[in-house]
Amino acid sequence: MAKKAEKKPLELIKVDKDTNQVVCDGGGGPLGHPQVWYSFDKKVEANCHYCGRKSVKKDKSSLRALHSLGFSKKILKLIF
Repeated sequence: MAKKAEKKPLELIKVDKDTNQVVCDGGGGPLGHPQVWYSFDKKVEANCHYCGRKSVKKDKSSLRALHSLGFSKKILKLIF
């Protein structure tokens, strides 16, 4: 019987609040993926469709948005 793939924990990448675009390559190397660019489009987060990395702008609206997605205040204090 094949094992189920283990789900990796969500990786958050903090970027400056004035950032408009981010690039993701999945970390490079043999486990990476093609380089892709994402635009924030007036949002506070951008998610990679390949690996699930989440780029988040460092400002108060980001904290509120992540808290509404289920991140605890304790965790948010650690990452911001």
